[in-house]
Amino acid sequence: MGATIEGIARRLDALPVNDDWGVAATALLLEAARECGASDLHLLCQRDGVAVRLRRDAELFELLKVPLGRRDLLLARFKVMAKLPAFVRHEPQDGRIEWTPPGESKALSLRAAFLPTIHGESLNIRFPEVGSAPMRLDALGLRPDAQRRIESLLSASEGAFLVTGPSGSGKTTTLYALARFLNEQLGDRVHVVSIEDPVECDLGFASQVQVDEPKGLTFAKGLRAALRQDPNAILIGEIRDVETGRIAMQAGMTGHLVLSSLHAGRVERVPSRLISMGIDAFAVASALTGALAQRLVKTADRSGRCAIFELAIMTEAARDQILAHTSTDQLAEELLRLCPGTIASEIRRLLAEGLLDPADATRILEGEEVES
Repeated sequence: MGATIEGIARRLDALPVNDDWGVAATALLLEAARECGASDLHLLCQRDGVAVRLRRDAELFELLKVPLGRRDLLLARFKVMAKLPAFVRHEPQDGRIEWTPPGESKALSLRAAFLPTIHGESLNIRFPEVGSAPMRLDALGLRPDAQRRIESLLSASEGAFLVTGPSGSGKTTTLYALARFLNEQLGDRVHVVSIEDPVECDLGFASQVQVDEPKGLTFAKGLRAALRQDPNAILIGEIRDVETGRIAMQAGMTGHLVLSSLHAGRVERVPSRLISMGIDAFAVASALTGALAQRLVKTADRSGRCAIFELAIMTEAARDQILAHTSTDQLAEELLRLCPGTIASEIRRLLAEGLLDPADATRILEGEEVES
């Protein structure tokens, strides 16, 4: 990727600095992010300029630095593309950029989030995962015993199954694979509705709703409307707020299978994360059926990434512990009892088999130890 980054920096430096520089620069940065397979494009306003970074496979890379004098041209153009007022600079703004990559006919919907900082507005642009079809559940790389247990949970008619992990770790890919499994097993007998931001892949078999917060279509509002469509299963891109969480847990207790992601890091922290958001412990204990944590680690030949999973299954003992607000360590022991194997132990096992890149595996293991 180093040679690619150097080439992009040279191309940006070669752009003529005139009234059209912002248009050309934004197009170049979007193309560069797309070429590099980035999940996010970051523009971080700093004292001496704008640091442009890419996130790919959960890792952040410095792409280049835009001189301070061109900061406003760059951000103003991105605001025009996101259909946001350029004069609003002192409050957060969220918009959406409809962008068609060169040589392609289909536009991508990119989420653009502006954040005012002491050095100017920083911007995050989220790229959708692009694919012609969602991955199959048996292609994710789950251990056979974990896959069987997940399939068993998906066969239930209700409950909430949540996926957690860092940004760019493939949570959406996993959620789509879970939904595809349902469709393959039940076909026309299952009605799947999804609420996403953004919709990253056209599933074909589901009614997919694109969140549009500037226009008032939030996760919570979309979820309420989706429940009126009599779905068997609901896919929620992410539980971000208490209102969405409460509705999701209620849906999981009333005859709906709920699939969603949550930023909790570890499986044992999923219940406490939901409760800390303001969701009633009884609802969490009653609705939650399991959780899956995942990480992406470079393979030994560095040609790709290997997904590492940690599965937790809810038991009656775990439900009692949630209601009793027992410690995270105690809850972890019970949640993992039926599915031995943590993120750390799986990485060590695959590392010993020579399947993982040692440097990347060590980096993630050190992160796991810090979280413990």
